[in-house]
Amino acid sequence: MAPSSYAQEYLDSLAKKGKTVTDFSAVAGSQALALEEPEPAELPVAAPSRSAVRKQERQLRKRLEAVPQAGQRLMSAPAMVRSAFLTLLILSVWMGAQATAIQYRINSLTKQNIQLEDEITNLEIQIEGAVSFETIENYAIRDLKMAYPKESQCVYIEDGMEVSPGLANTIRDKVYGN
Repeated sequence: MAPSSYAQEYLDSLAKKGKTVTDFSAVAGSQALALEEPEPAELPVAAPSRSAVRKQERQLRKRLEAVPQAGQRLMSAPAMVRSAFLTLLILSVWMGAQATAIQYRINSLTKQNIQLEDEITNLEIQIEGAVSFETIENYAIRDLKMAYPKESQCVYIEDGMEVSPGLANTIRDKVYGN
């Protein structure tokens, strides 16, 4: 790609003034050229030869061809569409994989939750069975060899009855027959 006519004219005007271009780069879609002014010499310096100037122009043209001109695109429209499509395809595959992994985790947690709820239900049934009156009564009679008290072992306290300080001893005497 040849440099634009504006750039060519600019390079020619620099060469006529004896200035040389040492660096250029693309900055925000436009070209910025760093110019090097010849330093004033104490002795008059001979102008560069015509072949040296042409050689420098050729090098500069090559470098300008590599830099996109203002308004020029780096990618063609079909290339941008392909790139966008490929990006979306990769992104959708990655999102699908992430969704599958999350769904697998949800399913395993749901299964674990169901197992824990079943275990809780079983424990509640065991607790209800363990604290029922019949279970406690059977345990006391069978394992602890307890029995209901006989009529002679009962002490009745009625309303308005005065409780003496020796009530505990009276009850003990009545129960153990002392």
